[in-house]
Amino acid sequence: MFALYEKIKGMINWLIGVMIIKRAESLIIEDRRPTWPMLFSVLGAVFFSLVFIFSFFGYNFFIDSLGIWMVGIPGVVCVGLSFRGTIREQYIFDRPSDTYQFARQFLYKKEVIEGTISQFCGVGVQTVTHDDWEKHSVILRSEGIFLGLAPVQEIRATKPAFNFWNTEDCIAQAIHKFLNIPRIDAE
Repeated sequence: MFALYEKIKGMINWLIGVMIIKRAESLIIEDRRPTWPMLFSVLGAVFFSLVFIFSFFGYNFFIDSLGIWMVGIPGVVCVGLSFRGTIREQYIFDRPSDTYQFARQFLYKKEVIEGTISQFCGVGVQTVTHDDWEKHSVILRSEGIFLGLAPVQEIRATKPAFNFWNTEDCIAQAIHKFLNIPRIDAE
């Protein structure tokens, strides 16, 4: 039973987890965790689509023509909401060229932030607490304000689903070891 649990956990982590790939001269971090609205909208779109398809082919779920509209409209809304969140984010640190690249992949576009690694003087995990939620995020500290850059750069702008401190700590630790910069955690 434990082996089955570990296999399922491994498949879920592969689908919507964080993968850290360490190479001799580069570090690649793939963050496949969707945002909560993205996750719920994709699951809702799949559910509503399956109900619609099964109803269309004659399986009776006690849905009449009004019920089809009641299922179809939320399905379309869920598909529309899925365009707002990121599918994955990828962080690449390349030592020989002294560059980093943060790429955010949406369904319809890709945003890329590039810069030099040598500007970073620390890495840590920042926890922001509001009344009903907490957000943990990896931050990179800069040596100073360069041409309008902030002294702290978050690598993930929006809160992902399954946002645990342990996951963010693994990302920060990998960056800390690869770039050989100190850990500076903040609350």
